[in-house]
Amino acid sequence: ALTSLALDNNAFASLPSCVCAITTLQRLTFDNNTVRFLHPKLSELQSLTLLSASNNRLTMLPHSLALITSLRSIALAGNPLAPLPPSLRERLDVDLDVPRT
Repeated sequence: ALTSLALDNNAFASLPSCVCAITTLQRLTFDNNTVRFLHPKLSELQSLTLLSASNNRLTMLPHSLALITSLRSIALAGNPLAPLPPSLRERLDVDLDVPRT
């Protein structure tokens, strides 16, 4: 089963929706693209422990990310993010690498 997927440096403007169907994923990276939003169905990746989306164009994150109980690390540096959703900020078990505001 596919557990790690690296989509870095591909000039993606959006994350391919089929990624949300790979429920065995534990690590997903798509650094250095031009992604502007994350699909709420990303929360279906219940095995995901690492999400790295640094250096994209993300301005906000879906609240549904907080529903991924296995998620332990989120890397978002280099994005023009608005404040994180409270549901995600309050997850003390997640290591957040986010832009300083």
